[in-house]
Amino acid sequence: MLVAAVLALAATAAAHSTAYPHIELARSKGLLDPSVPPAVLSYHVHVTYTVFNNASIEAAMKLREEARYAFRDYLAPDCPGRYDYGVLCLIEDHDFRTTLIGGPFVSGEWSIFGAPSYRPTLLLDTSLFPLHAIT
Repeated sequence: MLVAAVLALAATAAAHSTAYPHIELARSKGLLDPSVPPAVLSYHVHVTYTVFNNASIEAAMKLREEARYAFRDYLAPDCPGRYDYGVLCLIEDHDFRTTLIGGPFVSGEWSIFGAPSYRPTLLLDTSLFPLHAIT
């Protein structure tokens, strides 16, 4: 339950629309009103960890596999990129023993992606796997 509460707070505090290149292009051509934020097309839950600490990396990868197991009834195959796939999937877009080239994180990270219809699943079902402190 604590995990769900923390993720709900994080989702509320850090929710934002992705800066999609096609939306920025449409705005620059005057096709979209720049004062209106685009709709939220997806949610990403990020787990960050220290990449120069092997125990931290191992704990993060263990948590990733626990998340895979906890969401096994909902997960599609891993997504190869950072954008919207319309399914619930673990994102596999870089070597998890390094930082993500181009950011935005300055530490190691892995993430799970979900379309808006999966938001309740992401927020409520995270209690299915244990909370870990990864340092």
